[in-house]
Amino acid sequence: MASSYRNNKKYDVFVSFRGEDTRDNFTSHLYSALCRQNIPTFIDDQLNRGDQISESLVYAIEASAISVIVFSEGYASSGWCLDELVKILECKKEYAQIVIPVFYRVDPSDVRNQTGSFGNSFSKLEERFKENSKKLQTWRNALKEAATLSGFPSQNIRRESELINEVVNHILKRLLDQVFRRNDNKNQLVGVESRVEEIQSLLGVQSKDVYALGIWGIGGIGKTTIARATFDKISSDFEGSCFLENVREESQKPGGLACLRQKLLSNLLKDKNVSLDIGLNFRRLSRMKVLIVFDDVTCFSQLESIIGSLDCLTPVSRIIITTRNKQVLRNWGVRKRYEMEALEYHHALELFSRHAFKQNHPDVGYEKFSSKEKNIFLDVACFSQGEDVNVVMKFHNASGFYPEIGISVLVDKSLIAIDSYNKIRMHDLVQELGREIVRQESINPGNRSRLWHHEDIYEVLTYNTAIFFYRSNKFKLEGNSTAGIVEDTLRIQHTNHTPVRDFSMGKCLTVLPGNEIPKWFEFQSVGSFITLEMPPDSFNNSRVQGIAFSAILAFSDRHVDCGRWFSFSFELKVKTTKDCGTHDTRLFQSRVNYVESDHLHLGYYLFCEEDFNVFWTCNCIPEAVHFNVFPPLECQCCGVKKCGIQLIRFLNSSNSIEDPSTCFNRNEED
Repeated sequence: MASSYRNNKKYDVFVSFRGEDTRDNFTSHLYSALCRQNIPTFIDDQLNRGDQISESLVYAIEASAISVIVFSEGYASSGWCLDELVKILECKKEYAQIVIPVFYRVDPSDVRNQTGSFGNSFSKLEERFKENSKKLQTWRNALKEAATLSGFPSQNIRRESELINEVVNHILKRLLDQVFRRNDNKNQLVGVESRVEEIQSLLGVQSKDVYALGIWGIGGIGKTTIARATFDKISSDFEGSCFLENVREESQKPGGLACLRQKLLSNLLKDKNVSLDIGLNFRRLSRMKVLIVFDDVTCFSQLESIIGSLDCLTPVSRIIITTRNKQVLRNWGVRKRYEMEALEYHHALELFSRHAFKQNHPDVGYEKFSSKEKNIFLDVACFSQGEDVNVVMKFHNASGFYPEIGISVLVDKSLIAIDSYNKIRMHDLVQELGREIVRQESINPGNRSRLWHHEDIYEVLTYNTAIFFYRSNKFKLEGNSTAGIVEDTLRIQHTNHTPVRDFSMGKCLTVLPGNEIPKWFEFQSVGSFITLEMPPDSFNNSRVQGIAFSAILAFSDRHVDCGRWFSFSFELKVKTTKDCGTHDTRLFQSRVNYVESDHLHLGYYLFCEEDFNVFWTCNCIPEAVHFNVFPPLECQCCGVKKCGIQLIRFLNSSNSIEDPSTCFNRNEED
């Protein structure tokens, strides 16, 4: 019951006070200080009170997380105040409400024993209620209990402003501890508390300069969560604090950096109408102990535009920067970096479930997703983030899926979203989980269903395993250096040195750094020409469905201008049995540009019905293939250095195309 009470609170603080004593001085200043900290606070402004509290006041007490009791000399002369006190202590017992007593110019022992000037006030009340001894005893017990609680005696803090600051900071800590524990249990990362403690210890070091800490890691791993939890836990220790969320996203908006700077100054200086005089504002900051979090920073210029340098802040100030780019931290002179480690798989699954299903475990519906839907989810996670939804649907339609239904289900489950530009969007964490699911398929990248990182793809192509090319007009494979540009789609599974087709959309070309033809290409040659030895019935019954090709292209800056474009084409030379002549058929042509190092151009062409009609009519036999670069390159060090060909055949003798998610096993003799 206590848990549900805290989760549904309307107010953070309820203030119980004797109006005649403190309404226009201490209580008004306390209320203003709480409001400046954006703490929802209830105070009863009624000047004339009766002997019994109203139902609305009872509700306000029950709907508050913390009650502050301002004991003053005349507090005990009001039956209204004492009834509030009784109700507050009931909430403390029943709902675990936090109770903070402030002894304003009275001694806690006088409140506890109803002695001194405080006792005199209570004596006046006793005269009015002498016929109701039970109520009087209830009040006495409440005063005794409240006075034994840890609180703030004003005689220990001479200045009233200091007393108010102490009270407000204590309230903030209690609220944040309460929220922190609740969020850690329900909405945050597994093990978040231990990570926050590590961050706290790093921030607690002594430093002659402003101490900046970078939290660095991949997108969606929990950098913002950790930074937010740390900020919530320690911000009350600073005179000013500000959490600037989504710096990357906000800075891309018109005037975004100026808005972020304005928000920073307003929050730190607690002034909504902060002056536009930047110099004046930063001079004010130079005398304050502040905590700033810059969340999701992508480049040094963002920090420079928002705050300039750290020189304007005091050495006791602390800065936290979350980023995916370690270079940002180096450029800004951040000496200490906290690297967020990837979550273990079951922790990642739990965090994903919290985001997608608002619970710790996957929704039952997700477990029952059809193979249609699971494949679409993994394809989006690995390849389709930011793609036009119509392009993705076209791809999956050709794959034999039903994307309208599948994508609709994923949207309903909050796994993906469609933005105003009709692009598919997926939360970083959800995307990373999808990719982690694929990684979990095998330690060996060649045995995974999908590849997206250039190092994995290069390894797979070099060592005879598998690859899945995804359609995107200009799709860059992840990394620093890259039968790339992808024009259409094919998934090629490869087992025991033989690639086979799952499904197709015509033709494909991708470009990767490298200088070796993958070993699984059956026909290979140095140079740009390959001679084929094929039986006369090669195209009978459409057994051969297409050709996978590869070529190593090289350019030298001594002979080729940087930025120059070339036409790269692949031609099949066939011999017909009828006239025994040789005919050239250009199967593929694409535009390629100058690249500094050797690159592997890898693709495929699938024969269309028109091709087969010609092959069958003329009884064609493949004789050779030729790769061309135009305009021609005369020097030996440029152009096509090596090439390779592999025929793409149907998977089985029944000419059926298997489900794309199936892993195929082929015998060596196939």
